[in-house]
Amino acid sequence: CDIQIEQGRALEVSLMPDNAGGHVMRASSTQIEIDEQVYLTDESFKVYSVADGAVKWKGLRDIIVGTDMALFFLNGTRAMAGVITKSVTPEKIRVVLQTTGYGGFVHQAVKIASSSSFTATQGQKTTNYSPGEVFDVSSMPKTGRIFLKADTAGAKFEIKSIARSWPSGESPKYSGAIEIGLEAGGYSIVNELSLEEYLYAVVPSEMPSSYGLEAAKVQAVTARSYAYNQFYQNRFHQYGANVDDSVNSQVYNNIPENETSIQAVDGTKGKVLSYNGAVVNANFFSTSAGVTANSGEVWAASQSEFPTYSTPYLSAKKQYTGKDYGDLSKEANAVAFFKAEGVHAFDSFSPWFRWTVEMSAEDLANSINANIRARYDAAPALVKTLLEGGVFRSRPINTIGNLIDLEILSRGEAGNAMELKIIGDKATVLVKTEYNIRALLSPYKQSTPINVVRSDGSTVTNSKLLPSAFIAIEKASKGGTVGNVTIYGGGYGHGVGMSQNGVKGMIDQGYSFSQILEHFYPGTKIKSM
Repeated sequence: CDIQIEQGRALEVSLMPDNAGGHVMRASSTQIEIDEQVYLTDESFKVYSVADGAVKWKGLRDIIVGTDMALFFLNGTRAMAGVITKSVTPEKIRVVLQTTGYGGFVHQAVKIASSSSFTATQGQKTTNYSPGEVFDVSSMPKTGRIFLKADTAGAKFEIKSIARSWPSGESPKYSGAIEIGLEAGGYSIVNELSLEEYLYAVVPSEMPSSYGLEAAKVQAVTARSYAYNQFYQNRFHQYGANVDDSVNSQVYNNIPENETSIQAVDGTKGKVLSYNGAVVNANFFSTSAGVTANSGEVWAASQSEFPTYSTPYLSAKKQYTGKDYGDLSKEANAVAFFKAEGVHAFDSFSPWFRWTVEMSAEDLANSINANIRARYDAAPALVKTLLEGGVFRSRPINTIGNLIDLEILSRGEAGNAMELKIIGDKATVLVKTEYNIRALLSPYKQSTPINVVRSDGSTVTNSKLLPSAFIAIEKASKGGTVGNVTIYGGGYGHGVGMSQNGVKGMIDQGYSFSQILEHFYPGTKIKSM
């Protein structure tokens, strides 16, 4: 209702008895899409919940797309409020698909076929397609969401307008249903399918199937736990999806499902990691440097507080044996460790276990200047500029000018760089968190390629991110300023939780999948979702 109040007296109550329910297909700040009906949201639109007791104030992200968990109260065709009436569980998941090369969510073209006959429904109109016949979105009116549904259970849709890393250049195929939404400048594609079918194509995309069934079972449990939490975070609700198919969530269907991944998912069906009765956010990454990091020393809380609390099951843990390098938060120990060759760890077989990259001061300055404004805009509290009086404050910054010097100011328990001071002739900045550091020190140059040299002698050229923040920086002096810089690094990824190559190393040493999960996530238990 609306209540009209004047000088502390209620004069009139205007009820809004009309409401709408059904499956929420999209929830954005401007509109709510329920099944195929679109309602514009009022400027004072609010979300509440009565699903678990007293009324609570919620947000748009709490309205899980693809579910019928809420009622929306209307004033004509305008949604005034949403009320969450019940809790939901992730039996299905909705994935928004990125373009070729993972360049974004807006597709210029959409062409889809299937081995089965299928229908395309838009509003009241349904069009039938034969097996192998190509649906082309350009032939459809630009009036609303389009639903593609196969006539045969188990059939897959082949999206010919997307390229992934499928063998022989084959177009990727998707289980479940496909929805196409109208976006500014193009179309979005959402794939809705069961959570278990989704995992079939996550496991091989995140971990090589050559690592074997036991390793795939480890990945299946962690991926299911991660997806469970991502479902409720509902980060892509504005596209009508819970997750995307990239590293923003977890990689889905870049590599097709196979016998190993299907067996691993089926063999662990419904199993997740639990800590104190709650499903954990089971973070994982590619390769450790011989240690894993505390979560609160890698990620900031609310994009500002850093370092922060570390979850007990996402804590720093030694992965190497032999010589003890001591407290890696101390600069000398960290430098010795990341420059050391011959360190034995679960994932020391990986080429990414140790790597080096050499960059000139000019190249480093170019990378810093190319990325610093974007990093500031993403989280201003984590990129601060030195002001008069010797204090650092968050200020918009576009360039440091020429590079004079750089220095790691603090490290986490695992030796990961947490704070980096960069001195330029136009500005001095203090940068926090591993992602910001990796972005600013990215070994990327379009003209003359910059090579990251891995421990097996192989090279990777022009990376948009430094492989990790487990680094030691060695500087050559040039006329009183820094000259060439050599970065000695270890591992690949953020370093929190489970090392996927560490899993392979433990499998080779005879560990079971449950022992591996306990090692990487101490204190957790495997339970049914």
